[in-house]
Amino acid sequence: MTMYARAASCDITPRDRPVRLAGYAARRQPVSVVLDPIEVSAVRSMRADDAV
Repeated sequence: MTMYARAASCDITPRDRPVRLAGYAARRQPVSVVLDPIEVSAVRSMRADDAV
């Protein structure tokens, strides 16, 4: 049985504009400084005999 695997990762941090944070009522202005980037990752595996 042959197995295939694929992996991908992407930075989705909004850097081109300020962002309003939900749940922070004390903040009156959007946040424009990135302290921790947001990254999304995915892994897909399948057998060679499965149709895509």
